[in-house]
Amino acid sequence: MSASRSPSASPAPAPAQSRSIGIGRTFTHPIHGNFTSIKDYARYRRQNLSEVSLSEYNRILKHTMDSSESLTEDALLALSGIRGRIGAPGHLNVLASPLPVAPNPLVQYDIDSIVLESVDPPFIATNSVSLFVCPWLRDIYSDSSSFGRVIEFGTLEEDDELSYTALVPYGKIPNRCLAYFGGERDQFKMNIFFPLAIDYEGVKKNQLSTELNIEFVDCLLLPCLRRCVSPFLQSQVPLSYRHVMSLQRSDHGQFNFIPANIPGSDLLATIDLMREKIRASERLAVFGDFFFVSYAHGLKRPVENLSAFTTEFQNDINMRVAHARSSELFIDFAIEILPRDGSNVCGVWINNAFPYVGDIRCHMPALSPFFPSVQLAAGKYRYDGVLGFRSLAGCGYKASPSVDGSGELGVHSVKMYSSFKRPFFHRNSGGTRHAKELSAYDAWAYESVADNYISFANSTVHSMRGRPFPARLELTVSYGVAGEIEEHLKSLMLQVITNHSRFLRTDDVCDFLSGRLYGLDLVMENLKRQPRTRSSPAGLSLVVLVSYMVSGLVSRPKDDWYYQDVNARCVRSFCRDEDLLFIPYLLQTTPTGDFTCSTPFRTDLLRNIFHTKYNTVIKVSSSANANPLNTRPLCLLEYSFGFVSPSALSSAPAPLPVVVPPPRPLVASSSASVPPAASVPPAASVPPASPIPSICPHDAASYDFESIDLESNGVPADL
Repeated sequence: MSASRSPSASPAPAPAQSRSIGIGRTFTHPIHGNFTSIKDYARYRRQNLSEVSLSEYNRILKHTMDSSESLTEDALLALSGIRGRIGAPGHLNVLASPLPVAPNPLVQYDIDSIVLESVDPPFIATNSVSLFVCPWLRDIYSDSSSFGRVIEFGTLEEDDELSYTALVPYGKIPNRCLAYFGGERDQFKMNIFFPLAIDYEGVKKNQLSTELNIEFVDCLLLPCLRRCVSPFLQSQVPLSYRHVMSLQRSDHGQFNFIPANIPGSDLLATIDLMREKIRASERLAVFGDFFFVSYAHGLKRPVENLSAFTTEFQNDINMRVAHARSSELFIDFAIEILPRDGSNVCGVWINNAFPYVGDIRCHMPALSPFFPSVQLAAGKYRYDGVLGFRSLAGCGYKASPSVDGSGELGVHSVKMYSSFKRPFFHRNSGGTRHAKELSAYDAWAYESVADNYISFANSTVHSMRGRPFPARLELTVSYGVAGEIEEHLKSLMLQVITNHSRFLRTDDVCDFLSGRLYGLDLVMENLKRQPRTRSSPAGLSLVVLVSYMVSGLVSRPKDDWYYQDVNARCVRSFCRDEDLLFIPYLLQTTPTGDFTCSTPFRTDLLRNIFHTKYNTVIKVSSSANANPLNTRPLCLLEYSFGFVSPSALSSAPAPLPVVVPPPRPLVASSSASVPPAASVPPAASVPPASPIPSICPHDAASYDFESIDLESNGVPADL
């Protein structure tokens, strides 16, 4: 998306009266004048801060965008909370002011996710399953922060002091996808895990080596499959691992992973035969003691209570297997809440420790009821900001990997969501899930990726208007424990979501998102037109801030370790009592209306953020002409010293008439050495001479030599 108007450099206001608090560099503000230090400007801002609601801020921003002729003022209002000449100039503190949950709300429970560990496959024998001989690498189970299995290490001798048992997360056990199942929609993935392959040669964490994959398929899976399927299907069983890979490779070199649909009973017989073959062959011992983890996410299956799992999924899962392993059955049980009057609102969660942010204290009152006898660890808490408001925040908390959950309620993890984020992460465009982040490099390049990101976000915001989005509380529970106390758990969930969630009008949220996206897009587009500035530390720092703010619109901001300094800089850049994140001290404008960052980040931080693209972003394009070089003064100097370049001559304006003396006589004469003035012919009668640059004193006097980029031409700046 490109801005609809081009920036217009508004005249700089008269310098404000000096408010110096000491010697410091000047902070030039395009609206409020010049300050001798940023601290002085911060003091001025706090003294001129006005509080407005979110809806009032949206109205001010829309009025400014419609009335202002300067894109600079638009961006400053959208990203820095600075109100310019449209209306009363000043600084804004935008308050979220969400509405509390009204009595008798509309409540809905659902089951969103299921994870089941089992020794026997949990699919129904009479259903068909989709068998993957060579599956996608992306189907490897990689979540190492949730559930796990107790595994014994060392020899089997009882007196061996080196043997021990440990709880290993599923994401750290070598595994591969074997089949999809679950009725007509194949919602469940079934992965086969090989605990004896841990630390085996060539195995990387949870991924089997290529050699083990080939051996599993050629020596175990395919031979057993041929013996168990019908004669008709035997002809369709591939010959080997490499045969499967060649069949799945398309003309363009890509892989088309088409599963083989077989009866569930045939796969059950194949798995039993695989176990027999492993016990009979030492060569295949590495595949011994395998087990299965079947899982599905994003189900959103409405239920009345947790025990409805049995009836809702009886056509997808073999309940005999599921109930036999109830301690290894984990379910995401959720509650959503909306006003009963049908108003279009977005549910959000409040920060109970405002103005503090990022600390577990922000959600301790909402988390502690689910872990009554467990002291919560701050390291397992995740703070999820909402729209950049400090008073609003969701969260996530994961207990240590455990078979029975944590605490007497069987709760393993708690997640507090704002469901209006869903449209940004779930879209039907070829099955591709939209990534939440716009990388710093993509913001710097401002090409198709950034353009598509802004366009997608704006279209999503447009589709959100006029729709309700509930507040959502999701618990991951151990079915064997939580199923016994489900009524108590339901009432506790309703109490927590009623006390700690609030509502914002959907139109206010959409207007705010549109305004923020517009301001961020203006900055990216402006930097694109400044090739030299955007490759400088100040320009790269501003790009990092843009990507950080974009990522925090609908999700928590980037939380990589090197972004912690960026977050700390943003937190320090405004008063702790202010609610909405603005960057008035970081986003600075030049007299021409261009944007830059007032305090650049360290070079090592920028190098870590841009990583492999760092050498690309610091290189100024050879076609960069941010400071065009006027050749007229150079031609003037060249002519003065007797050197006139052909390019300067060819680009010079029309030649001036030059006075030429008449030809001297062949015989020398003292009286002819200087011709009389009367003998000089008029200019009109003189034939045109060779063109030379125009020498105009007023040109040299009025030329602004400061616009020449001296450093790039080898002239030291201090000279």
